[in-house]
Amino acid sequence: MTNAKVYAKLLAKQILYMLRVNLFKKQANLVSLRLLNKLKENEASLSGWVIDHENDVKENSEKYKSSVLFYLKNGFKVYPGSRLETLILSAGKISWHRNFAT
Repeated sequence: MTNAKVYAKLLAKQILYMLRVNLFKKQANLVSLRLLNKLKENEASLSGWVIDHENDVKENSEKYKSSVLFYLKNGFKVYPGSRLETLILSAGKISWHRNFAT
């Protein structure tokens, strides 16, 4: 097999891998959205903590991407003055109430 064929084969494998990863991320986001909407149907309010920065690194050395925008897009408010700070976690408080969600 020539170098060009080997390279083309490796490139094709990499493209397929990237497409699978991208599809998985989109499906995971859709599942999260469906679960959140189901919770919002059955609850008057929801509260929790979300990592609201991108300073952390995952075990595989990739930067951790904050999901705070997901919650903001889905009607949650972020409370900047209310934080959870531990040795291993830094997160902001979020909440959603039926009366202020759009």
